[in-house]
Amino acid sequence: MRWLEAHYRHALVIFGFDYPTSYMLISDLGVFTLAVGAVVQRVVVGPSGTQWIPIAAAVVLALGPHLACLYRGWQPSILRWKPWILGLPAFTLAAVVCFWQVPVEVDVATLLLPLCATITAAVATRREAIISTIALSATAIGGGLAGVIAQAWLFVLMVGFGGVVGYLLQKQLLLLTAERRAQEQQMALDRAEIAGEVHDVLAHSLSIMMLNVTAARRALQEHDDVAEAVDALVDAEQVGRATMQDVRRTVELLRTSDAESSTPQPGFADLPDLVDGFRRAGVDLDAEIVGDSETITGGTGLAVYRVVQESLSNAARHAPHGTVTVRVGPEPGGALVVRVRNPVTADARRARGGSGLSGMASRVENCGGIFVTRVVDGHWCVDARFPGAAVECSDAGLVDAASGPQGSVETPCPPTTFGSIPVTRPNGSPVSGPR
Repeated sequence: MRWLEAHYRHALVIFGFDYPTSYMLISDLGVFTLAVGAVVQRVVVGPSGTQWIPIAAAVVLALGPHLACLYRGWQPSILRWKPWILGLPAFTLAAVVCFWQVPVEVDVATLLLPLCATITAAVATRREAIISTIALSATAIGGGLAGVIAQAWLFVLMVGFGGVVGYLLQKQLLLLTAERRAQEQQMALDRAEIAGEVHDVLAHSLSIMMLNVTAARRALQEHDDVAEAVDALVDAEQVGRATMQDVRRTVELLRTSDAESSTPQPGFADLPDLVDGFRRAGVDLDAEIVGDSETITGGTGLAVYRVVQESLSNAARHAPHGTVTVRVGPEPGGALVVRVRNPVTADARRARGGSGLSGMASRVENCGGIFVTRVVDGHWCVDARFPGAAVECSDAGLVDAASGPQGSVETPCPPTTFGSIPVTRPNGSPVSGPR
């Protein structure tokens, strides 16, 4: 049975439908059973002479297309041949007409018509299914007019019902396929969201911990200052414990849909603590944060926090001995602006980018803002503008990291005082004001 299942699966792949192989097996068994039953009925009647010719032709016409589909060498050429969809009903009605050349009482051969209507409608387009159903119904009507079958109207209804069943099977399969694809896309988005959340939680904490550990090592190696080393290690321990709490909180947020019942996410009001943490870790940081956290929504505040957090983590990793400048505050038009500047080495510029930049871009874009990164005169410049502090961010979550609008544009860094930011998009087109 495995070889038969493999042949059916191969045929369904060529058809382009993901039906279970049992569907194809049942339909073929139905055709085979009806054809054999029709032959047995005529053998009982006792055909004579040339009457065997239409019976043999009917068997070949009824079973031929189905047997040909099982031969893998013919499958690509037969199943991809467009007229084959309408050829199956043609073979079937021809087989039924041949069987009718030797009439019998209660002829089961006529049941091949509704079965063929079901099979065709399950794999054909709507137009092809309608054409085949009409042709098969016309055959049943013709048999009734010729006096070969009784109650032809009943067979016409059966053909129509078979066509509807096949059409519904196809639509159900298409809906299931669309649902499966939507689930796969949602799983990909969920994985991207989890990766982004874990990155946001761990990246800056590990950067601070590494800076503290480095400071402790240097204090012992260069100055033999045990007290300073202990202070650095204590800070690293505190950051590690806080990181564990953040990880637990993030996992809880991802497990449950009731975000309000969990510990609140960091926001605009937590920026001073974030800056102080990097300063204690030894980062030379010049920061100015202006704004009222009461007027900034939670989504915007979280996005601002993550942008500053990721920018400082990158600065600590790529330029640990340089001065980092952070400016966060409103523009005259009401937009909230985030600017981070830090020196960058040639090795850092050649380094392969991670998911941090695209994660920041996604958060800013979800808030309807603009996010631009670029290297100018040896400095890495990060600009983010949020269109109005009171504007709530989209709840779409993090998007796929590969789709973030990131890039490097060789234009002068804007001044670090608050004002209009002359930024450009990653493709070089100008941007005038927030979106």
